[in-house]
Amino acid sequence: MYPLKSDDKTNAKVCAKAVKISFKQAREIGRLIKGKKSSAAIKYLEEVIVLKKPVPFGRFNTNMAHRSGMSAASYPVNAGKKMIELLESAEKNAEYKGLEVKNLYVKNVWATRASSYTTPKRSPFRGRSKKSANISLLLEEREVKAVKAVEKQKPAKSKPEAKAPVAAKKETPKPKVDKPDTKKVNVAPVKKDAKPVVKEKTEAKKAVEEKQEVAKA
Repeated sequence: MYPLKSDDKTNAKVCAKAVKISFKQAREIGRLIKGKKSSAAIKYLEEVIVLKKPVPFGRFNTNMAHRSGMSAASYPVNAGKKMIELLESAEKNAEYKGLEVKNLYVKNVWATRASSYTTPKRSPFRGRSKKSANISLLLEEREVKAVKAVEKQKPAKSKPEAKAPVAAKKETPKPKVDKPDTKKVNVAPVKKDAKPVVKEKTEAKKAVEEKQEVAKA
């Protein structure tokens, strides 16, 4: 009845034979809750029973209505009740083994077709053939991952104190310095007296002539 291998130290399982529900509905419910936390799966199925949340059908959805946010879906009330019973039974088995119920996840749900049966004669639906299913459910305890080092709490930023307004410094006026007048002044060129130069030349000639005369004598 248990198609998958299980570890008795971390797994808890439950099996039910000839449950009076459709194996198709049991299969789709198992596909939905697989991998979820057992408490979350029970909570979801309770909302299915109250017709708040539907179960999506990937198969066996011929002529099935679509629901908001998903394609073909339905509300399998009876199958949901039976699956809740199996989940609670598996949790009790895990608790008996010493496993933590908070860390249990649905590892696998296995559903197959069981033998059909007919309703009793005194039933209003007497003589009708009904389907049943064999269901195996496996829960697994998963270790909670250690939380990484928590970031240091940053100190609350204190608002900067309002500083008193600083009086603006008055700039002392610099003493004015009289700048020299750089304007160009047109100065008339001074003409040299040409006469003294001429006199010097004549005196030099005379001295030369006198020397020549003395030499001849």
